[in-house]
Amino acid sequence: MNNHNKLKLKGSYFYVFLLTFVAFGQEIYTERISNNYEMDMVFIKGGSFLMGSPKSEKGHF
Repeated sequence: MNNHNKLKLKGSYFYVFLLTFVAFGQEIYTERISNNYEMDMVFIKGGSFLMGSPKSEKGHF
């Protein structure tokens, strides 16, 4: 399921794309960000997710 939400921040628009999926009964929970906004979260086991860019990528530091 693909949700598209638009938030107005300091006079500009910030688009939030949320891709929700459930695999092997994985639980999704909602984290309240403020009185008006919530974020859906899913647990990712430690050591199973790597974020960043390769050292060979232009602009990497």
